[in-house]
Amino acid sequence: MSIYFPSSCKTVAINQEGIFAEYYARLKDKNGNVIAWIDDWNILEYQNVVNDIGYYVLAINETNGYLLDLFEVDCLIEVYRRVPGVGLGWYRDFVGFHQKQTRGITEDGRRTYISSGVGINDLLNRRRIAYDKGTVGAKKIGASESVMKEYVLENCGGMATVANGRVKEGGFPNFTVEFDNANGIIWYGDRYLENLLSILKEIADYASIDFAIEYQSPTSFIFKTFVGQMGSDRTHKDIDASTGKKTNGLSPILFSDGFGTIQSVNYELDYQPEATVAMIAGEIAGIRVIVYDIASTVNDSPWNTKETGYDASTQDTLDELMTLVGEELAKNVPTEKFEFVPLQQANAVYGKHYFIGDSVSGKVDGILKHKRLVKVKVNVSNGKETLELDFSDRLK
Repeated sequence: MSIYFPSSCKTVAINQEGIFAEYYARLKDKNGNVIAWIDDWNILEYQNVVNDIGYYVLAINETNGYLLDLFEVDCLIEVYRRVPGVGLGWYRDFVGFHQKQTRGITEDGRRTYISSGVGINDLLNRRRIAYDKGTVGAKKIGASESVMKEYVLENCGGMATVANGRVKEGGFPNFTVEFDNANGIIWYGDRYLENLLSILKEIADYASIDFAIEYQSPTSFIFKTFVGQMGSDRTHKDIDASTGKKTNGLSPILFSDGFGTIQSVNYELDYQPEATVAMIAGEIAGIRVIVYDIASTVNDSPWNTKETGYDASTQDTLDELMTLVGEELAKNVPTEKFEFVPLQQANAVYGKHYFIGDSVSGKVDGILKHKRLVKVKVNVSNGKETLELDFSDRLK
């Protein structure tokens, strides 16, 4: 990836001790050509999410209204960020597609210009598994990584062709899938005509394999998987007392009032969403059957038998039904939330010391929890950068 150094950028404060972040955005046409540099806006907000789409909103200053004539559907927005005070150089923090343009005039006569859109993982949301039931394009048996990559290749990539059995041509230009190493537990299922992104998310939860589309200039996209989940272990455990670092060589990240890294905090543990018994009905060789499995947490209480289930008429083997049972239990788990307003300190800056996908630790009232950063929302307005960090609420 090429990093460009702009002649000017947006400078905003990220804490009260004089640490500043700098931003600029680039607008590209559908051929990958840079058609505008943007460093002056009223509001820039964007969100990166593990295994999901993300979004951006860009409210442009009135004096730059001419830019709106450059925005076309699916033109690309790139957001670059750096924090020079802590040695963090320019890096690309978000890439998205323009999808919506809003123009208006306020009561006091000011013109408003807003561009908004989605992250590039939205390409996966734009495809169905468009193969007939029971065909090799819809029905998969194999390692979870292989199944994910086959579904993407056959609906977004070079194999998304009528000649390959797809209902219609579906390949995106310059879209590839990385090499398959056939990792992960075995997955069974027939998902014909279902939304591709939804199925990938189900497999990701079932097999603990993350996925993402990576943008490569000027207009190339590659689908990647991350076995064992993306990110690094930066939790506050397994620390070498002589170095203060973890045994894996990384510095631990602990969000707590004692460390001065949070402004406010809220901890919540909720068992209400949990299901401990999943039952799936189907038909195998003409015989109606119901299969089920029980979560280990069923023993947490003598009353903790919460049942869920549904009819899955599209599945016709026991392995396919049991895969659905596993996915259902993976979706219906207790939720644990550690929510806080972060204080960006010189030794705990997003983008340098920790990243989306990383496992970190949080502590409140002596409760130490190791959580995973799965969503980062960034707002740049009024001379200030505000981060909202969401951690996995899934107990694994």
